[in-house]
Amino acid sequence: MARKSAILSPDKDAGWGLIYRLNSLWSQVDPKATGGDYEGWNFVLDRIYCNLLYEDNMLVTKIYKCDNGHEFSSLIKRKECPKCLEEKKVGIQIKLVRVEKVELSDEDEMVYKYLTDKIATEKNNKIKAIKILQKPDTKEKGKNLEQAKTDYYRALMMKDIWLRKFMQSKGLYLKVIEHDPSRALFGGGG
Repeated sequence: MARKSAILSPDKDAGWGLIYRLNSLWSQVDPKATGGDYEGWNFVLDRIYCNLLYEDNMLVTKIYKCDNGHEFSSLIKRKECPKCLEEKKVGIQIKLVRVEKVELSDEDEMVYKYLTDKIATEKNNKIKAIKILQKPDTKEKGKNLEQAKTDYYRALMMKDIWLRKFMQSKGLYLKVIEHDPSRALFGGGG
């Protein structure tokens, strides 16, 4: 009789679950984009981004306090109070007081934040253009509605394209091996 291991190991790689989740999310993107559901499109893109960050580190700034009342940040390499070390006091207990902030640690987050802010700006420009259109006697200036819609769409499209490239850089897209679509479509007989 075979012994069962105390450590259970799944027979599938966790990456498959991620790929299934991403494929499911991507299948929602095009219908929302082509249907004009920009809010839904943006929401799904945000969910894709969250799934793509599964391996990325986060910067968590924790504030500690020592028995002598000194507060210090966790960004310090050693988990000892810097003031107590300066004063050559050793063995001083420390405790976590609070988490000050949590941030994503990559340049990818800067790109994502830029694109998200751009989308918010263009969405607001569209709303403003609608308000101006509804009140023709107003002296308020802004983009015309068609330009505002176009800019909003382009901001979302840039986020969509960037996420696809980001996914590719993580090796989560299928390789492109067939450059002739007709051959790929009909089984490659040719």
